[in-house]
Amino acid sequence: MIERPELPLTDRAVQLRPFEMSDAGDVTAACQDREISRWTDAIPWPYDEDHARTWITGHPGLWARGVEAPFAIVGVPDGRFLGAISLIFPEDRPPAAGYWVARWGRNRGVATTALTIITDWGFETLGIELITLATMLGNVASERVAQKAGYALVGETSNYRPPRNPDSVYSVKEWERRHPSVSA
Repeated sequence: MIERPELPLTDRAVQLRPFEMSDAGDVTAACQDREISRWTDAIPWPYDEDHARTWITGHPGLWARGVEAPFAIVGVPDGRFLGAISLIFPEDRPPAAGYWVARWGRNRGVATTALTIITDWGFETLGIELITLATMLGNVASERVAQKAGYALVGETSNYRPPRNPDSVYSVKEWERRHPSVSA
C-alpha cells in the first residue's frame, strides 16, 4: 500500500488530488487530443468516457496494491482539471513518473510544476531516493518538462518496456532525479 498524502499537494498555481468520478468528462475531453495518446503508452485511441470511468474506478486498487499513485492535476484557485500525473512502482526497477496535460493546460508550466510536486512528495513522504521517467523520442515538450523539473538525461534506448504495459516496446530517452541527499 502507498501512503496517501496529506492533501492538498499544491503550490500557488497547481494542486494534485485523487481523481473523482466527476473528472471522467474532463478526462474524456482531454484525451480527444490525439497528441496525448501519441506520447502516452497507456492511453488508447480512440478514447471514450467508458475508458475514463474504468480508469478512475481502478485507482483505489492501484493505491491499495502499492503499484501506482495517480493524481488529477487541477488549477488553483479555480479547481479546473488540467491533466494527470502518477508515480508508478514497478517491481523490477525504481519508481517512475508519468504525466500528461490537457491542451487547455499546456504552455503554462503545469506539467513542470506537477512533476516537481509529485517528485518532492515521493522523496519527502515516501522516502524514495530515485525517480525515473521516460520520454518517447521526439516528445520535445516532455523533455523540457523533465529538464525544468530537475531530471537528468541518463540515456536513450530502443527497447523500453513501460511499467504499465511491459508487452509494448518504445524508443525513449531515459531520465532520473535523485533525492538531494543521495549521491549518484
